[in-house]
Amino acid sequence: MIRHIRTMRMINTALAGCTLLALVGLLLLLPTYEMIRTRAQALQLYTRELEANGVVISETDIALLQSRIKLLREKLTVHITYAPLTYVEVVEQHQVDGVRITGYDIENPEKQMMQIRGFATNRQVLQQFITVLQADTRIVVVDSPITNFVKSSEGEFTLMITFKQL
Repeated sequence: MIRHIRTMRMINTALAGCTLLALVGLLLLLPTYEMIRTRAQALQLYTRELEANGVVISETDIALLQSRIKLLREKLTVHITYAPLTYVEVVEQHQVDGVRITGYDIENPEKQMMQIRGFATNRQVLQQFITVLQADTRIVVVDSPITNFVKSSEGEFTLMITFKQL
């Protein structure tokens, strides 16, 4: 009889423990369930608002809107080349005292190249101008022929500048 009572108490304790464990598990899962339910309701409410405004009529409209968004992202991230006047502005921003620019030649803006003609008071000023241009992140290459440094003072120069793509 004592064995039977002890066995019954052990079974009751195990059942009570399992029941308590299940209740605690349900209590812990209740906030997760509530969060999922409220998010689903918010999404349905937002969809109803779009339907009421005539933006969305069916699920295919949502898919169509998503494809349009993707297309716009692709089109808005296309690389744009600088305009020819932008090339001139970049060079003029870096003009150094002692350098006088007499002309700009841009034969093909798509190649992103520009030729500059001008006069420099001496070699050092011309070299300083080239160094300042090379430091600009929008410029890839500043090509200066060796003939630019023949005269020691008041020399005419020609530079070929290649710009980066945006």
